[in-house]
Amino acid sequence: MKIGIIGSGDVAKSLGSGFANIGYDVMLGSRDPNRNDLKEWHKDSQHKQVGSQTEAAAFGDLAILAVAWHVSEDILSGVRPQLSGKIVIDVTNPIVFDEDDNPELSIGFTISAGEIVQQSLSDSHVVKTLNIVSHKSMVNPTFKGALPVMFMCGNNSSAKKRSANYW
Repeated sequence: MKIGIIGSGDVAKSLGSGFANIGYDVMLGSRDPNRNDLKEWHKDSQHKQVGSQTEAAAFGDLAILAVAWHVSEDILSGVRPQLSGKIVIDVTNPIVFDEDDNPELSIGFTISAGEIVQQSLSDSHVVKTLNIVSHKSMVNPTFKGALPVMFMCGNNSSAKKRSANYW
């Protein structure tokens, strides 16, 4: 199984490391695949690769969207053909960051971010999940007491079942 992660920030690197550690081949897709932190990230495992966003989308049997919400539509428009027919796990949060104020939801009052991503990727099966915890808790989480419930939604039952089996 190959997993293409569209994004190269903390969330993408955490998920990519987690999947590589259990034997999946992973490619992070970045606007700048030659960043020093990405060279460092992939040097310790034969299962980790770094490429462009388009290369990562094409690489994966499964794709993960792990980018900042404000750039997601531009990125999706560039990788849409490579994601056709694939399951796309969307871990984005539609948050606007303002230097002078607390972060706020930018959408989600009449339509959800997952619905917007699904509309943008009409030929893919979008599953929205993992976006309720920090990237530090997405892989092998440790909490005092019980593990939290991880919500998952999408409009394709088979895609949701398959997505839950990857971890």
